[in-house]
Amino acid sequence: MRKRLIFLITTVIIGFMVAIQFHSTQEPKARDTRDIWELRQDVEKVKKVQQELNSEIYKYEQLIEEYSGTGEEGQIDTLKETLKELKKEAGITEISGQGIVLTIEPLLNDEDLVGHSAFRIQPELIRRLINELNTYGAQEISIDGERIVNTSPIREVNDKTYINDEPLSGIPIEIKVITLDAKKLHAEMMTSQSGEEFAREGLRLSSRIESIVTLPPYEHQIRVKYMEQKEET
Repeated sequence: MRKRLIFLITTVIIGFMVAIQFHSTQEPKARDTRDIWELRQDVEKVKKVQQELNSEIYKYEQLIEEYSGTGEEGQIDTLKETLKELKKEAGITEISGQGIVLTIEPLLNDEDLVGHSAFRIQPELIRRLINELNTYGAQEISIDGERIVNTSPIREVNDKTYINDEPLSGIPIEIKVITLDAKKLHAEMMTSQSGEEFAREGLRLSSRIESIVTLPPYEHQIRVKYMEQKEET
């Protein structure tokens, strides 16, 4: 019974590990149309991913050593703690910490525009903003109440932008970010490229530091391709 429990928990852990590491799949473009800014962001993103992978490799090497050196009860406790940590990393639990809150609002102060749907935020602007936040040290992000995870789809449907298959609400929109250095991230976003991009669309991207920021859990199904259940033999 215990062996089956260990096998079950191990399988779940592997599933979460895959969900954390794999990004949402998209059809490759026929040709590379990225500009210099996008290329720079992608290079920084690859560097960050490499650092995270090296850190993950070390962490799981330590876990294997700990797992090998304990009895059956200790192994179960270790697996449960690991599963708890992986759920947190996968974004399916509520999380709080220091950070910043970004607000997207009309560039012109007009009360009649608040909540108005005339301002449509392109999915590409959202993706660029997420990439820039990650580059400058964001750990966890939620946009308009939707938790951003590696598999979060950001797409346009019928002239509306959807995140996690939910449409963006009307202006203003809040982006909550947890980070280890809120002052640094705030300073970077005050002069960010994203701010200039939003300004071209008639929108202001403002930032403020918060001692405690609470992000909701990701409440949708995590889809992982190229992984299927193996039948028992």
